[in-house]
Amino acid sequence: MDLIGHRGLTLKYTENTLESFMDAFEHGADGVEMDVQLTMDNVPVIFHDFDLKRMFGINKKISEMNLIDLRKLRLKKGEFIPTLFEVLERLRGKKLFIELKTVYDDFTRINVKMPEIVSDVIDNFDKRNIIIISFDPESLSDFREIDDSIKLGLDYEENSERLISGEFLYEIMEENNIEYFLPEYSIAKKYAFLSKRYTIIPWVINGREQYENIRGFSHGIISDRVDMMKNIVK
Repeated sequence: MDLIGHRGLTLKYTENTLESFMDAFEHGADGVEMDVQLTMDNVPVIFHDFDLKRMFGINKKISEMNLIDLRKLRLKKGEFIPTLFEVLERLRGKKLFIELKTVYDDFTRINVKMPEIVSDVIDNFDKRNIIIISFDPESLSDFREIDDSIKLGLDYEENSERLISGEFLYEIMEENNIEYFLPEYSIAKKYAFLSKRYTIIPWVINGREQYENIRGFSHGIISDRVDMMKNIVK
């Protein structure tokens, strides 16, 4: 049962920073999940929100900022937004779930160049413990065309069911040789049958009751509290 830190561990450090990832591993995580976006100058950086409002109080999108300007910003604990290259270099050999942020909530596609750009960065490292994930099946398909060996995972939430359901879901998984299925906790049980063919890792699991509800079909969990869940999962 793999224990994956959701954006790292944020008890002491800010989400999606080098510090939060290192802290997750120090507290027993088997891997970490992170979000990647492109800056205006097409550098992959690790950041969840499409804009800077929540984290910095700035009314701009990541895609409207060059890397040099983003690096002038500091998060609450003094950390900076890391690039994908920096994270891969620091976490060599660790299990990393890298989410391509290529669709808005309404499934409007953005960052269409991301699969190619991210693949170019990853090619500098050992890819055996890297899993590329996304809510966007087109991005996963694009990545598969570029790299036929990389592990892929489909993120899936309640909103996803409007776009991907039934036979279409299975078709996407099979055609793109997707190995991982990552469902939101609220709908995970509906897709337990997929565990016979795919690696199922639900999110976000932060307590014993949630864990007990999915342990029968799950191969791992994504959690905000790997420090706490390690005593439940292990």
